[in-house]
Amino acid sequence: MRKSMDIAVLTLVTVAAATLSAMAPASAGETEFTRVPSPNPSDTTNTLAGVYAAAPDAVWMVGDTGYTDALIERWNGRVIEVVPAAPTPGRSASLRAVDGTGRDDVWAVGSAAADTSGIGTDTLVQHWNGTAWSRVPSPNLGADRDATRLFDVEAIARDNVWAIGGHTAADTTTSTPVVIHWDGTEWRVVPTGCRSAHSIAARTATDIWIAGRTMCHFDGSTWTVHDLGMVGPTRIPSLTDIAMVGPAGAIAVGLYTAPCPPRACYGSEVATWDGTRWQSTIASNEERLVSVHPLSPNDIWAVGSTGVRHYDGSTWTTVAGTGGANGDITVDQTGTVWAVGPTYGIKTTVLRRPR
Repeated sequence: MRKSMDIAVLTLVTVAAATLSAMAPASAGETEFTRVPSPNPSDTTNTLAGVYAAAPDAVWMVGDTGYTDALIERWNGRVIEVVPAAPTPGRSASLRAVDGTGRDDVWAVGSAAADTSGIGTDTLVQHWNGTAWSRVPSPNLGADRDATRLFDVEAIARDNVWAIGGHTAADTTTSTPVVIHWDGTEWRVVPTGCRSAHSIAARTATDIWIAGRTMCHFDGSTWTVHDLGMVGPTRIPSLTDIAMVGPAGAIAVGLYTAPCPPRACYGSEVATWDGTRWQSTIASNEERLVSVHPLSPNDIWAVGSTGVRHYDGSTWTTVAGTGGANGDITVDQTGTVWAVGPTYGIKTTVLRRPR
């Protein structure tokens, strides 16, 4: 899911002010999203988690049918259709993210049961060559019973694609970050020293960020861990998506948790990079931001637990009637906004807002 935009840098002051603004419901004058009919192959569960616009008439969406089969759909300029995923061994498969460099070079990543017995979980990588999807061998960590999953993918060039995820040993619940790289021939594990990995975005081959509980940057030769600035001792941020903004800036969104007896509090976390340092702030309480796509400092789209959000330069607003779009968001080459997710975990949700 490409998130890098050639726009002016998003300054720390601008976004910090934005994140402190209230997330009020959108006014009736807001440009409306329309729901686009989308297939639901399963009678029980259908989910879309990632979206990538290779072209205005080639918008790819990936997910699963209740973690049983990978689900791939495509807007062809007229309708959304199911495109068969490559067969996977085992009893289940799920795709979480999609990105590419064009119509005939699209990557989708996720996870699949290691074998028919359902023991262990392996990385799942599929590639579209313009004609069909194929499964591409990808590395796994640890023992056969362990779980290695991929959460996000960033395609910089045909021979330069990154994917990130996590590895959990069978005897623990602790996940360690996984970073793999495609060099045009094969996928390989890349040691990074990153402490967590939930999302990845690249401005260039020498300017790549990984977001998670901390931030991790690649300058073309070295990975460096960055903290999130002034985060309180009891507030724990977990950033689920990151996007590049302009020549030096970046924005990441996610969730924070904090103790507030007798329960834990949570809300939306927004972190901004001004080219020098990260600053993380609370955007709102009792909700979560999942994905972000900036078009300019005054035009930022996001999706979260209650649907689509928009920032207009002064205030974040909730766009009415966009519930269910809590998976991913992108903008195609014409400026059309696409948002996807599940509707109550049963039916796929696809929203479209023409420019």
